[in-house]
Parts: sequence; structure tokens; C-alpha cells
Amino acid sequence: MKSKNLKRWISVCLAAAAITVMAAGCQGKEEAPASGDTNASQSENTQVSDAADTGAAKTDEASDSKDGKTIIGKVSYNMNEAYHQAECAWFEKYAEEAGYETIIIDGKVDSSIMLNSVQDLISKNTKAIICQPADVANAEALVQEAQNADVPLATFVNKAETTANPHIRLYEAPATKELGAAAAKKWMEWYPDKKIVMAIIDIPSSQQVHEERALAFVEGVQSVAADAEVAVMLDGESSRDKSMACGEDILQSHPEVNMVYGINANSVLGALAAFEAAGRGQAEDGIPKTELFVGTDGSEQEAIKIYDPNSSLKLTMALSPKNNAKTQIDTAIQLMNGEIDAKSDYEVEVTDVVLDYWSTPIDEFQKFLVDEYFSEMDLKQELGLK
Repeated sequence: MKSKNLKRWISVCLAAAAITVMAAGCQGKEEAPASGDTNASQSENTQVSDAADTGAAKTDEASDSKDGKTIIGKVSYNMNEAYHQAECAWFEKYAEEAGYETIIIDGKVDSSIMLNSVQDLISKNTKAIICQPADVANAEALVQEAQNADVPLATFVNKAETTANPHIRLYEAPATKELGAAAAKKWMEWYPDKKIVMAIIDIPSSQQVHEERALAFVEGVQSVAADAEVAVMLDGESSRDKSMACGEDILQSHPEVNMVYGINANSVLGALAAFEAAGRGQAEDGIPKTELFVGTDGSEQEAIKIYDPNSSLKLTMALSPKNNAKTQIDTAIQLMNGEIDAKSDYEVEVTDVVLDYWSTPIDEFQKFLVDEYFSEMDLKQELGLK
């Protein structure tokens, strides 16, 4: 897990994240990357391509293989996020173990960049492509582009609606409902006479995220507290800065909000930063004073807040970059071998898990970060607990 190759790759991811922040035309996605070394070096086995900023795909000389091995391509949703950095690192690891090379491109949550990236991968004769599209419409365009070129492509999270294609479904509704129910139970335990008033930091352009995170969380809360209501649902665009602006809007327009759910780490941490700047988002002995924050991803930065007894972020729905990447590689290999029809409605599911301050021991979350995110952070030391 901590091979030199993986460390080099994570450094590449972090460098790509830094470039994303500075590049123009990237829809304002200026989130802070996960902690780590930002000095980049090229991985021995993975080409990280950026076919985005000029709006034109790169046209390197096509070849059937790189270093004598078949290439699997991947268009990442946004390598400026800790989850996607880890997922890409696992993707490379599992491909290498199976005897394949990889080309991984940062999609930067941009439909045109992702389409150019798929065209770039096709031009390089990749034999299968995995992509997490920016939205449903983008998924349709990517699938059609790949099928026109007879290159098998499987989508992750966002699926094409009209063109049949293999899909890796991130089935999250059960875990998100569990997350919402757990949050509501805790709030009612602390404040039985205070009605729950929610604010949701969403990304409505992703139908799957909107339905299986934002709406499912509300359903989970209301399964416990039937009178709970949503004061506002804002588009954080999966951006730390945009979500912080959303938090500021909530404080001004809906100061009565006492539960905030963010659909990913950037969403919840951005909104929390706004509340903290206003003197809210605080807790005492692990009990929020004015509102409870709930996150998604299970990143290092979330973990630090969750186990800080003075922070009101106390729960998260943790994704598994390790299992998700393994499923992506397995699907790509099956596509190349003809075991899955590249124009079929084949679907496979992956899921999440709920982690929280009260029932998840800190050592268990530490192990999760090491196993899933290649983390070298000592969580207890970071919190001054040893």
C-alpha cells in the first residue's frame, strides 16, 4: 500500500490538484487538497494527462500498449479532492497487479474537459475506459463517443439515461438514510424540544448525488423526526469556496438552521468554515451548541473535525476508494475480455458506511484512513491526544 510507486502517484495527484486551482476555465473548483507532499514526480506506470485547459484533446501518437502492456483509461471526477486522489491511486495499483498500464486524466468536474479526455484516451488506443461523468447529459455524450469508436466505456455514479452502457452504481440511499436517522436521533437526545431545521449543501447537476445523498438524508432525518423541515437546499458545486459562500448565505437568510448536511467533504467543510467564522459550528464535550454538521467522504480533514470535541461536525458517510477502484478495474477487464457487453445495461453496485464520533472508536477511523486513503496522519497526535 505504501510502495514508492503509490507515493509517487499520490504526489502526482496532489500536484494536479494544485494546477487545477490555478487553471482558468475550471468552474471555480478551488478546494484545498488533502495534506501531503505537493512536489510532483511522474509515476513509472501511470501517465497523468491533462487534456482540458485548451479545450482540445491531446493527440499523442497512438499505440496499442504502453511499456508493452495494454492500457486502461480513467477520467477522474475531480483530482482536487482527497477521495478521488485515493481512488486513482488504488485504480493504478489494481491495474498494475493485473498486468495493465493506466492513463488517468483529471476531469475537473467539467463536461467539455471530460469529453476531450475520452477522445484523448481513444486516440491513445486504450482498450477500456472508466469515467465518472460530471452529470447525466455528460454521461450520454461520453458513452456515445466511446461506442462510436468501439471502445468499451463504463460510467461510475452518473449514468447515461438513453444509451445503454455498463455502469458502476454507487448505491448510497440506504447508508444516507441511516446517516440522517442517526443525526436526528442524536439531536432529539440533546434537544428534544427543538425542531430540526435543515440546510443541505447539494450538487443538483448530479442526479444520483441529489437523490441518493441530499434527498435520502432528508428522508432519513424525517423517519425519526417527522416534523423536521428543510429551510434551504443550496448548490455548493462540490467546491470548498462555493460551499463556504453557501454557509454564509444560510447564516444570513436562515439563522434558525440547526442541522447542515454536505454531500461531500468540500461541501460540509466549506459550510462549517463559514459557521466557525461567525462563532457557530461549535460543540462542548462532543455535543453541538447550536447546530449539528454531517458530512460525506470520510477524509482526513473530516476525521479531524469529527473527533474534535469542540467541533459540531460529528458524523460522515464514508466512501471506499479502495473497493470502488477495485470494482472499476474488474469491470474494465471484463469489458476487454468480452465478459460484459459494452452496449448492455450491465450494472454492479458499491456502497458506503456511516462513521461517527460516538460509536466509531478513533482507532477504527484511523485504520480506515490508512487502509482507504493511504493516510500517514496520526489522528490522535493531530488532535493532541498523545
